[in-house]
Amino acid sequence: MLNELFSIVSRHEVALDPTFTTVILAVIVLEGLGRSLDPDLDLFHCARPFLFSMIYKVMSTHSARESSLTNFMRAAERNDILLYVTAAVGIFMPGCVYMLYQYAHKLYTEYVEKREMRKREEELESKVVTIFYAEGRGNVEELAHYIGAHLEYEGLPVVNLADIETAAFMKYRGVGLFLMDCTFGGNETESTEWFLEFLEDLAFDQKAINLPCRQMHFAVLGIGDSRSGHKQYYRVARALTRRLNSIGAVALCPLCCICSHSNTGLEKQAAIWASRIAKALDKYETKNTKCSRSFWYYNSESSSSSSDADDDDDDDDGQKFLSKHV
Repeated sequence: MLNELFSIVSRHEVALDPTFTTVILAVIVLEGLGRSLDPDLDLFHCARPFLFSMIYKVMSTHSARESSLTNFMRAAERNDILLYVTAAVGIFMPGCVYMLYQYAHKLYTEYVEKREMRKREEELESKVVTIFYAEGRGNVEELAHYIGAHLEYEGLPVVNLADIETAAFMKYRGVGLFLMDCTFGGNETESTEWFLEFLEDLAFDQKAINLPCRQMHFAVLGIGDSRSGHKQYYRVARALTRRLNSIGAVALCPLCCICSHSNTGLEKQAAIWASRIAKALDKYETKNTKCSRSFWYYNSESSSSSSDADDDDDDDDGQKFLSKHV
């Protein structure tokens, strides 16, 4: 059988396909196994003519295909077709490579420009100053505008905590100045209560770990009546400071408190605090632009509450009472 296979290969001058070689070797092994059991037994006597006819047809087809390909290549060589094809590839390939390079360079340049633009925007956003206030017993809004005028910023926004939308606040990465007034009993107002709860939820929200508001800087001014005890009247401001620290915000200066019944007067105490904030902003390099963006620019979509008893156990370090130093 092997001799017959070799005679077919030599007669037609074809190469053995690996698949057919594997089949033939398998047939030889099986036939050898059968003859080891019975020397006179020929298991493939009947199938041998059919097998060799199939091998002959397939190998003849391969031979014809290889022959056609060989003839085509020889004709191409005689007519210099391969030379023309090689020359054309040599002409157009550098142009294609150059166009591909220009396209890749354009994409990279656009990416770098967008990254630099975003970086500049983030730097500008970090220099934005906004005054947030929580109304209590007095008109804190007027005091907020007074502080804004004292800081000499153009268009400095003044925002009531009751009007804040959480989506806008979470996108804010600038400087927040918080004026916190309290009720006659020293407790937080409703607007302050929900804002403290929002900050507490934000501190434990793992999905909001990369929000811009976690990069903001802040300063807190507590407003109250010291006659009811210092710890009582500035507990709301301390609670806010603790909540802002918990989300990752950084304090520009220590917590300050002013007394609404001081002989100095609220405006004078607020002016002293504003002067300290101005110096802190100078160190923060915020006054390079001397302007501010509206807080509502960040609104693309246009448990704290009353149980802060642990405030009374906190240390008083780093907290200033402006009414004592005037």
